[in-house]
This record gives sequence, structure tokens and C-alpha cells, in this order.
Amino acid sequence: MISMPAEVTTANWGGMMTTRAKVLGLAGVVLDGRARDVEEHRELGFPIFARGLSVHGSSGYTQVGSVGQPIASGGITVREGDIILGGVNGVAVIPQDRAEEVLAKTEDLSLIEDKITVELQNGASIGDTFAKYRG
Repeated sequence: MISMPAEVTTANWGGMMTTRAKVLGLAGVVLDGRARDVEEHRELGFPIFARGLSVHGSSGYTQVGSVGQPIASGGITVREGDIILGGVNGVAVIPQDRAEEVLAKTEDLSLIEDKITVELQNGASIGDTFAKYRG
């Protein structure tokens, strides 16, 4: 995860960064900042989750401040080793020391959603099923 101050309007991640990241074995990047070259990232099969986009590159504007230090993003603190999951609905950060707890809760929620889906497919109302399973 990379964090940039909110006032920085240049992109701090572009196609060349993705090319290098893939060589290093990275699976994707989360930017509390801006990206550019969106089509290039897609062509390379490299997921990017960014606060925004910019056509302006960072050459001469962006410098490394620190590596491996906790950062604040979206109102939470992200630490080295945290598990970061991204999808079309957004990004979730799971503290490494809570991974087992989150996995267990996720499995429980998945089973509940499966039951809700079956009942909805059989004609039950949203309100009734939510009341029954989500209390």
C-alpha cells in the first residue's frame, strides 16, 4: 500500500511502476493516491485500487518518504504485514494478528448469506430473511 498526501494531484503509479512490480512478483497495488495508465495496468493483468486518477506523472514531484512504516488511509492505520484484499466493491485491510478471527467470521457470514439466498429464491422477503438471520 502506498500513501500520498491528499493535496498531491500527480499520479504516483503508472504503467512503468506496474511493469517493475510484476517482475518483483507483486500481485497488485492499493494507492491512497492517484494512478494513471489504467488501460496498461488492465492489459498487464495488474489490479490497481486508487483514490483517484491523474494524467500528470510524478517525475520530479513524488519522492519516497519512508518504507515499511504504518500509514493512515481511509481513516485506518495500515501496517506492514497486514492483509489487503481488493475487489470491484472496494478494499479491505485485515490486521495480520486478526486474520484467523476475520477468516472464521467470514466463513460464518458466507454460510448465513447462502441460507438467505436459498430462502429468497424460494420466495421469502428480504425483511423476513434479514430479521431471521441478521437479527
